[in-house]
Amino acid sequence: MPDSTLGLTEMAYSLAASGRQTEARQILGRLEERSKSAFVPLYNMAVVHIALKDNEVAMRYMQQAFKNREWPMLVLAEEPRVDPLRKDPRFQEILAELKLK
Repeated sequence: MPDSTLGLTEMAYSLAASGRQTEARQILGRLEERSKSAFVPLYNMAVVHIALKDNEVAMRYMQQAFKNREWPMLVLAEEPRVDPLRKDPRFQEILAELKLK
């Protein structure tokens, strides 16, 4: 389902991770537009921004996802895509709050 929120997220992540940032940002724009009328997990937005190497924006999305109690937060301890954020004290704080540390 390439037009699903998950499909768009995975496509944007994959494109960004492979260096195709312009295409990834176009898909990210679709997700941002969709979020105005439907639920798009902020966690998904964070993951795409990580692949775009925009860790500061990713961290802000991750903090908000934590505040919103989004279910993907339960996989933070094992999710390899979030590795670029692991050393950030704010990320460590989230893990500690979730008791995943």
